[in-house]
Amino acid sequence: MYTQLTAGFEILSLESLNERALLQNRHDIKYVFPISMLNNILAALKQDYAVLSINNNCVFEYETMYYDTPELYFYQQHHLGRTNRIKVRKRTYVDANTHYLEVKIKNNKGLTEKFREPISMEESKAPPAAYNRFFSRFIPGTITNLQEILTVHYNRITLLHKTNIEKVTLDIAPCFMHDNQKAVYQQLVIAEVKVETKENASFCALMKAHHIKARSLSKYCLGVISLNKTIKYNNFKKQFTHIIKTNNQNELVTDIE
Repeated sequence: MYTQLTAGFEILSLESLNERALLQNRHDIKYVFPISMLNNILAALKQDYAVLSINNNCVFEYETMYYDTPELYFYQQHHLGRTNRIKVRKRTYVDANTHYLEVKIKNNKGLTEKFREPISMEESKAPPAAYNRFFSRFIPGTITNLQEILTVHYNRITLLHKTNIEKVTLDIAPCFMHDNQKAVYQQLVIAEVKVETKENASFCALMKAHHIKARSLSKYCLGVISLNKTIKYNNFKKQFTHIIKTNNQNELVTDIE
């Protein structure tokens, strides 16, 4: 559906990406913009960035399952602006049918660390308690009752700067689901640049030129808010309202009762 978007880019292999983009400890900077801008944004990136290609495919389907406590401890920590915030998830690369457990920690210096462990397809079907061996290395010992809270689907384009250590991901039309609820942002792109130092981010300069400001609302928190009418989100209200306007409220497809 989106394959034509990456035509004309220099191709980057997964091996080359892994060799150059060792950004497990990095600054993550997020932006959102309407999908109507995506062609122009990509055109401006072709000279300086290469696109990840695997088996002649440059647009990849992702599925991410987020875990939290029944009280949404990790969501509440983010909403309260706590440092050392944690996201706990299982990521599936749908095209490759590979699965990883992941923990993302944002420390009090604003740096994001990501820890991951591969699991088999059979292991990926296990309940959250089966992953405690990995998750318990990073989360408080008092948290032992993790549950499946949110599933996120999207299509991703991954770009790497040709000379700088700078990776950009473009997540297209994210869909959030839990139980019988669903919210689809069909006209939204969530961009994230991953860099060692913010000052060297070419993508940030491009966003500034297009008058697009950085946003701090994570996909997990966006999904929780989108599917839960009663959740407190005062500190996210400005960000959430901007995302709804960017997507165009009439295009938000939701099954929320």
